Amino acid sequence: MKCIYIDIDGVILGRNDPQSSDVALARHAQEFLEFCLQNYRCYWRTTHSRDGSIESIIAYLYPYMDAQLEDLVRQIQPAEWDFLKTDAIDFDQDFYWIEDQILSGERDQLIQHGKLDSYVFVDTRKEVVGLRRVGDLVGSSK
Repeated sequence: MKCIYIDIDGVILGRNDPQSSDVALARHAQEFLEFCLQNYRCYWRTTHSRDGSIESIIAYLYPYMDAQLEDLVRQIQPAEWDFLKTDAIDFDQDFYWIEDQILSGERDQLIQHGKLDSYVFVDTRKEVVGLRRVGDLVGSSK
């Protein structure tokens, strides 16, 4: 089964209005996570859990989620990493990495491993229905 690595800020959390500064759960976030959990091995790649703790992710997302979403969030595995999120990606596996912004070092690692096409850009702060597009993309090539 293919892996999918998911960021939080700009992916699961975004805005309901790109002109607003108010952070909100991204539109279609719950449906997106349900789809990912049914079709992929899911992993968090977020600055909100560099130590591999799911509890820090839960604490960060708490204001935006209900019990059903929390259950989905807990089913996704966090990872330990230091500087580059790509340090916690298994390049021997097929994967998608859903992320709003990658660092140049992360881009370099993706290129080095021939996996740049595995990076799927979305920024739900600007593209409020971005998860629908991403879901269609990763759904069409499972």
